[in-house]
Amino acid sequence: MTPPTPTLRPGRRPAGGFTLVEVLIGMTLALVMIGAVLSTFTFLGRSFTRTLGIGSANQPNLEMQGRRVLGYFANDIRTASAVYWSSTSPTYYPSSTEFTLVVPDPTGGTRKVTYYYNSTAAVVAYLSCSIPAKSLVRIDQATSVMTVLHSNLLTCSFSYYDSATSPYTTFTSSSYLNGIKQVALLLTAQVGSSTNQTLSEVSTVASPRLAIGNKGLSQ
Repeated sequence: MTPPTPTLRPGRRPAGGFTLVEVLIGMTLALVMIGAVLSTFTFLGRSFTRTLGIGSANQPNLEMQGRRVLGYFANDIRTASAVYWSSTSPTYYPSSTEFTLVVPDPTGGTRKVTYYYNSTAAVVAYLSCSIPAKSLVRIDQATSVMTVLHSNLLTCSFSYYDSATSPYTTFTSSSYLNGIKQVALLLTAQVGSSTNQTLSEVSTVASPRLAIGNKGLSQ
């Protein structure tokens, strides 16, 4: 005997819905999409921070600081008449972390400008100025005006060369120092924090050997 076919009441429809498998598949796809969006957002955020080179948009980034260093450095070397040194009290000799140039004074005569690298993690007092930690500064000794050229430095060094482009290895011989004809600069810098994965790539700035006073090496 054939069982009777169930009939629907007027205005009623068969009950519908998602199966458990369909719900699980939908949740999985949603989680994958959310994960992709979050990963993209995190990547863009880190890239933006590294592009700035620093945590605050109000400070210059590493590339800008590097260009500023080369601009000041090349201009001073080009106009300088000598690298300053003194064997009398107070004695002063150039080194790998600082040197002083004798440059023209706009009002006549000459003045001294000093490039100084503070490699320590603390502020250092020098030439009546407070040198920030891990920074390269330029000090105009005539006015005691200090310009911070680069911060967040890992290393910074100056190299000196004679007319034969041979590097200097000592800086305490008077006759030896008179032969300085070229100066070069090399520095590295990095910003950010490895803790929150915002550490930037190491930025390197290297100048060519620049002739003092824009003179030939034989002069």
